[in-house]
Amino acid sequence: MNSRSKRIIQLALQRNISDDEDSLSDPYSGDSDDDPVFVPPVGSSSSNYSTESSEDEVGINKSTIFSSTNENLQGEEKSDCSEKTEQRIGNMTEPTNEQINETLHDLNSAVWGPPKGNHLQFDENFEGGLKEELEATLLGSRPIDYYFGFVDFKIIDEIVNQTNLYATQFLLNDDRISNQSSVKKWEPTTRAEIIHFIGLLGYTGIVRMNTLRDYWSQKWILRSEVARSVMSRNRFELLLKMLHFSDNEQCPEGDRLYKIQPLVDMLTKNYKSIYTPGKTFCIDETMVPFQGRLVFKQYNPQKTHKYGIKLFKLCCDKGYTWNLSIYAGKERTSDSSLAVSTQIVLKLAKDLLQSGRICVIDNWYTSLQLAHILLDRKTHCLGTLRSNRKGNPTEVIKKN
Repeated sequence: MNSRSKRIIQLALQRNISDDEDSLSDPYSGDSDDDPVFVPPVGSSSSNYSTESSEDEVGINKSTIFSSTNENLQGEEKSDCSEKTEQRIGNMTEPTNEQINETLHDLNSAVWGPPKGNHLQFDENFEGGLKEELEATLLGSRPIDYYFGFVDFKIIDEIVNQTNLYATQFLLNDDRISNQSSVKKWEPTTRAEIIHFIGLLGYTGIVRMNTLRDYWSQKWILRSEVARSVMSRNRFELLLKMLHFSDNEQCPEGDRLYKIQPLVDMLTKNYKSIYTPGKTFCIDETMVPFQGRLVFKQYNPQKTHKYGIKLFKLCCDKGYTWNLSIYAGKERTSDSSLAVSTQIVLKLAKDLLQSGRICVIDNWYTSLQLAHILLDRKTHCLGTLRSNRKGNPTEVIKKN
């Protein structure tokens, strides 16, 4: 036993202060009735310790408590307090090992136990982690090989096709483009060029400069050979203007995510194919920083990044993002009988149900309705519950 634990036990065993001289209201009176029970010192009279925290019983004068400010505390009163404290500590005796062990045994036995009742147990055994076949393939590989595991050539080729398609549509449909415009110099892009373009985007996120053109600046204080050695500034700006992930002419009316949804779907498909979640997974929202113009940009003053795009994410126990959904404004509900938060959980966890896993969520998602739905699909639900949630039993929300 360390010195700190021994000191705590010593104070608990030897404290014997009369109520009329030094007692104050119990600082733990707000604790739950189910908290560990206080064990009186060995050999002490039970009359010295009350289970109630009433101020009338301990004889507390409220006006005296609240008027005890620094201005009212005089040097003589402080010295009297310190002398009393030193006298109490000096009168303490070392507790025996038998007394210490007896007290520790009583404290250790007063703990929260496992839940009791009709708690279903699922016997499925599985281990999460990187897929075995992929782990063997990537053994000894370069970092770029891991990157292509997420952004594979299928995604790159789709970006190439959609970018070239949009550039062609733009040149054919816009008669206002002058002959001197850089757009007139457009040439179809390729897989290698898009890979270099994505690499430069990552570089601009690591090395921050005031403007995009500063990465190609000839000024000695800003000069960098990285961007210039990959592609020209005009070509980079032209690719940035033409970059597309879907066909604009096929966009349905009112679909705010159509332009990026194909890319998101391909990425999440790769996320799922690479990693297998373990027994526990978590669903929560996160904010991607963004301060540009966007109709579904969110503002949350409680977040580190107050402006951005909200994502609903399903993450594994090691922080791996396995699935995600972008919040684009008021959610369309396919089933009016289900809450929006319930539909989000069921949508993200669709491929993990019926497997005996545990879904961890916060109080925005947790409800009795969701718990029953997940339990019917062999999935446990773990999370805090709001007292005003619809369908809560009276026994759960009533105050004692």
